[in-house]
This record gives sequence, structure tokens and C-alpha cells, in this order.
Amino acid sequence: MKQLNKSLCNFIATFELEHPTKGICFDAKLFIYTAKIKIEAEGEIQIVTIDRKKLDVLYILDPLINVEGLPDMFLIDDFEVSFNNKFGLKLKGLSPTLGAYSLVIQPTGKNCTEPTYNEIYAKTNN
Repeated sequence: MKQLNKSLCNFIATFELEHPTKGICFDAKLFIYTAKIKIEAEGEIQIVTIDRKKLDVLYILDPLINVEGLPDMFLIDDFEVSFNNKFGLKLKGLSPTLGAYSLVIQPTGKNCTEPTYNEIYAKTNN
């Protein structure tokens, strides 16, 4: 599936994250920075492009990352997005409760676990 955001495209291509039949789902280290806190976590990430709406959407699939005020779904157009080969994908956004924040995603794998793929399949086909 062809992503719309250039930084996102470069990120996916550089880390070879797109599976030919399963789409884009991968393990990653996540770093969240605000003025007051720094959170490091690991989780699974899914990236979906909705062509008819011209949207790139990034999902954090790990419920442990659910920090108050920070989303687990990101419409890429709503964020300042940058990509650096060394550091990964960076999204800068604004949370009503935490203020300005940055999310940095560094891939650690190229696929999600089979239960995650099964859950994604079930959600998209029901």
C-alpha cells in the first residue's frame, strides 16, 4: 500500500517494514518526551493508508503504552513528522493534558506476532 507522507514512506522503505501480504506491522521501541516526563516502552506498530480518504494512520497496538492524554492512534497529517535513519520516525504533537510531546519510533523487528495479525484480520474482515 502506498503511503502519502514522504517522511513516513522513507521510514518504511529504509527499514523494509512492508510485508507483501500482511501490510505494515512491526515491533518497535517507543520514546515519548514531554516537558515533564520521558517514557520508554516497546510495542507493536501498525501503519495503514486509507486511500479513499487520503489518510495515513499509525496505531500503537500495545495497551501498556496507553498513557493518560496520549493517543494510541495517530493521523499522520495531524503531526509534524520527520525521519532520521539513525533515530527513526518522529511525530511531534500536542496533548490537552500533557502539552507538547514527541513520539520517536525505532523498529526492532519487521513483523508483528501471529495473534496480532489474527486480531487485525478479524477487525478488518468483520
